[in-house]
Amino acid sequence: MDLLQYVMGGKLTPHSGISRDVPEITIGADAYMRGTVVIHGRLRINGSFEGELEVTGDVIIGTTGRVVAPIKATNVHVSGAIKGNLTVEQHVEISETGKVWGDISSRALLIEPGGLFQGQSSMVSTEEPLLEVSAPTS
Repeated sequence: MDLLQYVMGGKLTPHSGISRDVPEITIGADAYMRGTVVIHGRLRINGSFEGELEVTGDVIIGTTGRVVAPIKATNVHVSGAIKGNLTVEQHVEISETGKVWGDISSRALLIEPGGLFQGQSSMVSTEEPLLEVSAPTS
């Protein structure tokens, strides 16, 4: 088990969109930040953050992480709590300890048993729907 798997409770799967090869910025468990943050890379929040987050990379909210902010990111993994809308290019994963209050827009959403999600979700897709409905002809 590598360090990323250990920190995420050994639950990193081949389907997980979390990237391993980018620099990581961490907000520690005892830290509180407020404001607008724009980051190129990975952001791990184990403390508290309030404001707005825009990350061209992954956001990982640890079990002690608390976020009140809209988040735009490539992937988001939640083991802590978020109050705010998520606009995510790829995957959102809510672990068994994770809580999200807000709307989610992403290509994929995984909620483990015990995880909490209150809001609306929409799946983003570039594909045209294949379903066509027409009235029967007589």
